Amino acid sequence: MKKYITILLSLICILSLTACDKDNTYEINITVPAGSSAAFVYSEEEISPMGDQITISSGTGLSDTLVQLEPIEVTEENAYDEPAYLTPGMPVEMDAEKGAWFKIGVDAGRNESEVDKVISVYVKGVKVRTPDIVKIIFEATVLEINDTCYLVEPVEGSQELNRADRIEVPIPNPDSSSSPEVGDIIKITYNGDIMETYPARLGVVYNIRVTREADSSVSE
Repeated sequence: MKKYITILLSLICILSLTACDKDNTYEINITVPAGSSAAFVYSEEEISPMGDQITISSGTGLSDTLVQLEPIEVTEENAYDEPAYLTPGMPVEMDAEKGAWFKIGVDAGRNESEVDKVISVYVKGVKVRTPDIVKIIFEATVLEINDTCYLVEPVEGSQELNRADRIEVPIPNPDSSSSPEVGDIIKITYNGDIMETYPARLGVVYNIRVTREADSSVSE
């Protein structure tokens, strides 16, 4: 009888550990915007390690890729820009500051289709939070192109034109092969922040897409 009680207690202990382990394993979705040509894309959800390491494994829509952590709230300035190689079926362990907050990025940001694509990773040993993220979209005409930004003029009727007739838009991916050209009309997704300078300047830019090329806009 004592032997059976011991076995039963052992099973309860194992099940408890499994349940606890399951409680801090999460599937983190990452949206790849339609038309995106960026390399890395990042989760909107943020993770916080419960220890000194986290385990990441491939989820939906991922083949061999690179994964990295983007620091959001950290006290230790470690080299989080070093990505790790991630293969389906082979989880990777990454060192991370306990209690800090990160976003997860994967090298899977290219999406030539006209619809957003959702991919995911599984992360073990973390807490998760979803920050309030504001995304605002407006259209503008490209006036100039510099090394790090576009100078644009918001189209008629946009709220942004009421605030500034010239706005500098940081280029989210300077190496993009499908960059806009002068005269193109682009659709800009950003966080709603416009710096009160002249030209004005956007805060965080999430995505830029060409909606009308220069030649077609002239012909209209």
